[in-house]
Amino acid sequence: MDADRTYGKHVSAYQQGELTEAESVKLFQRLIDTDAVWNLSDDIAYQALDLIEDGVCLPGTVSDSARANFQSLLSAAADNQLCLMSCLDREEQRCVPVICALNSSGDERELVPFAILLGHADPYERLLPPIREQRSPQSGDDE
Repeated sequence: MDADRTYGKHVSAYQQGELTEAESVKLFQRLIDTDAVWNLSDDIAYQALDLIEDGVCLPGTVSDSARANFQSLLSAAADNQLCLMSCLDREEQRCVPVICALNSSGDERELVPFAILLGHADPYERLLPPIREQRSPQSGDDE
């Protein structure tokens, strides 16, 4: 999903001060829920983090399919069926390092890409840190 195309009008309205507080919170929660917020500008992403830390918005969750893939990856690791390969990233049109698992079915074998490694990218520049704790909103919180 192209976050700018999908949410650009709404984010623009937020940035221009055209949304009520309730509309802004609803927008940010939707951006967080769909993971689109992390593909927008840094100021929007940091605003989302502030709203999460303040308990106004809830952090996004890891999808069931991602959890299932992670379990498959752990199983492949336990069976020593992992390898590191170079694959072409269709979006970025460049080769990237990828963790692959060997999938065997009878005589057929297939390498299944599971995770793109950051390679030479600095993870602190490319990614926002995960939210380590979830705080529930507390009424009367005077921090």
